[in-house]
Amino acid sequence: MPRIPKKLALFIWILLFASLSLAQTADPAKLPAIALDKSEIYERSLGALTMLFVIAVLLESAFALLFSWRVFLTYFSVTGVKTIIMFAIAWVVVYKFGVDILASLINVYRKDPIQSQVVSQLITAMILAGGSATVNKIFIALGLRSIPIPPMDIRPPELKAWVAVNVKQGNSKNRVMVHLKDGGVAQSNDPAPISGTACFGAPNLLQLLGRNRNRFPSNGGCEIIPGHVYELFVSGFDSDCKEVKSSPIKFVCANRAILDFDIKL
Repeated sequence: MPRIPKKLALFIWILLFASLSLAQTADPAKLPAIALDKSEIYERSLGALTMLFVIAVLLESAFALLFSWRVFLTYFSVTGVKTIIMFAIAWVVVYKFGVDILASLINVYRKDPIQSQVVSQLITAMILAGGSATVNKIFIALGLRSIPIPPMDIRPPELKAWVAVNVKQGNSKNRVMVHLKDGGVAQSNDPAPISGTACFGAPNLLQLLGRNRNRFPSNGGCEIIPGHVYELFVSGFDSDCKEVKSSPIKFVCANRAILDFDIKL
């Protein structure tokens, strides 16, 4: 029998543990043996993982149209809703088309096959919902591929910072204007750089799933230069069409800082 690579051996032991957990009987004497004496199991494993990768790529390509649709972007947060939609669709694909890859991989290493179960279907759906990048990590972990897909970085790029403003309506009506003035490189008498902000409460579910119309920008942050002094204020008009302004906020950002300001107008 050919020597098994360490990474593949680790994967086999993981599948062994999963198969034992999903076994129909708890009697050790009746548990089926693991089929490690056939070279075809490696080809079947690769085939199952390749199918998983192809389906993930197809789902990503199909739903890229929805996630880039202007109407969808107007009402929903992509980062908040995408996970729910992708998991729901992945579950439908796994259930309707019988592509329970986890159960298939477990059966590759067992002499007595097991039936697809809710647990294995859910795990397969979660892997598919993670997209091709998640499946690619499996290939890399098994040594079947050496080119990683760079992860999405949700932080500002190097030598940049993000700032966002949440406006709470008071005397103002309709739209408000957000003013952000760059005063150049901060001096010794300017405020100390801010590395980040913290709040004492979590946002509600609707704020995480939908577009926040009271926030600028609605998602992410406005890119600014660390080490520069900025002046921030908000202006608008009240019910009598008189201009109202908030008190200006003077601040300096540290490198790659993410700041959120709450202003009532």
